[in-house]
Amino acid sequence: MKCRFARDLVMAGILLVTCFGSSAAEGPEWDGPWIKEPYIVTRSEPEYPPLAKLANISVVVDVNIYLGADGVPVKTEILRRHPPMAYLFDDAVRRCVMGWRFSPAIGRGGTPFALWIAIPISLKIPDFTAPSCDSLASAAYPTDAAEMGLEGWVGLMVLVDELGHPSPDHIYVVDRPPHQSEVFDASARAAVLRSRFTPARLGTAAVNGWCFATVEFKIPTE
Repeated sequence: MKCRFARDLVMAGILLVTCFGSSAAEGPEWDGPWIKEPYIVTRSEPEYPPLAKLANISVVVDVNIYLGADGVPVKTEILRRHPPMAYLFDDAVRRCVMGWRFSPAIGRGGTPFALWIAIPISLKIPDFTAPSCDSLASAAYPTDAAEMGLEGWVGLMVLVDELGHPSPDHIYVVDRPPHQSEVFDASARAAVLRSRFTPARLGTAAVNGWCFATVEFKIPTE
């Protein structure tokens, strides 16, 4: 049995609830219409990772939490993040939500049950607007990749200065498909350095900030 629907929770904004049949050890299976929805009883805020604060990085993380029938978190998984490659927030979010406490979800017959819930968590630096890539330059398809018939993508993190210029000394590959080699990395870096950015802002002042970009590679067709 599976259902998806949106609910408002106290202190949590919009909550996507996904109901699955659960094992006897985790709680009884969801058995029909709600009598009482779960809500957050106590919560704390995630600790902002020092490196992320130093680099002026903000994120929204959607975390999936499995609640036991008593409303205590049992396990978590990260569903998505924006920006997608801001992995350094994952551990802080997981640790934080495991300490939250919820009221039990009550189903038909007054029986508490276990379920998955997904909550968006925002970690943002006050008055800070991240830099953005206005125009991503096209990347040259590497000869080595063409010889192997490869396609793929490269995720990069680049420091953008207060004038909107990407720094050639501060550009790093932070993600790529697990099966993909480094064959696209150099071309991806070159494309990002030719791209146009809007600088970050702290209040009304332009400042340095890190920007994420994904460069895709497809086999050229003629």
